[in-house]
Amino acid sequence: MPQGAHHQTQNFHQALLAVLLVAVAFGLRWCSPVGSNRTIGQTAQSTEIQRPMAIADERYVSLTTWTTDGHPQHVPVWLVGLGGSRVGFTTGSGSWKVRRIRHNPAVELQACNRGGTVTEGSTAVSGTAEIVDGNAYREVRTAIRRKYGIQYVVISLAAKMADAVGRLRGRKPDGDCAVIVTLG
Repeated sequence: MPQGAHHQTQNFHQALLAVLLVAVAFGLRWCSPVGSNRTIGQTAQSTEIQRPMAIADERYVSLTTWTTDGHPQHVPVWLVGLGGSRVGFTTGSGSWKVRRIRHNPAVELQACNRGGTVTEGSTAVSGTAEIVDGNAYREVRTAIRRKYGIQYVVISLAAKMADAVGRLRGRKPDGDCAVIVTLG
C-alpha cells in the first residue's frame, strides 16, 4: 500500500461511518412516506372499505430470489411503484441478487422492516424480475429519490464513497442498475 494510503483509507472509513449514522438517524425519524402516518403492514381506508396496502406502498420489502440449487435467499430492499403492476429498486450489477435473478427471474416480495424481518400478517406476492440500466434505471432512481427524500440523498453519498473505494479494489459500483419486477 503506498505511503499515506492507509491514512486516507482510515479517514474514508471514519467519514463513511458518520454518513451511515446520519442515514440511520434520518431513517428512524422518517420511516413512513411523506404525508403518511401509516407504518409497514397497516391498512389504508378508502370510503368505508379497508384494503391491504399495496406492496409498492411499503417502505421496505423482503426480496426472495433462488440459488442455482433452488434454495431461497431473502434480502431487504427499498421499493417504489412504477405504475401498473410494476415495482422497482436499484442495486449493483455485481450483487448476488442480480446474479440469482439472471439465473432465475422469478421473485417474491413481502413487507418487512429495514433489517429484513417480515411484517406479521403480510403476504408474499410473486413476480418476474428484469435487470435494467440506462433510461429505465434512471426512472427507478428518480422514483426512489422522490419516495425516500433525504434518506436517499444520505445513502447515495455513502454509496458513492463506498464505490470509490470499491473501484480501487476492482469491484463494480453498488448502484449501477435497477431491478423492475412485474407482479402477478
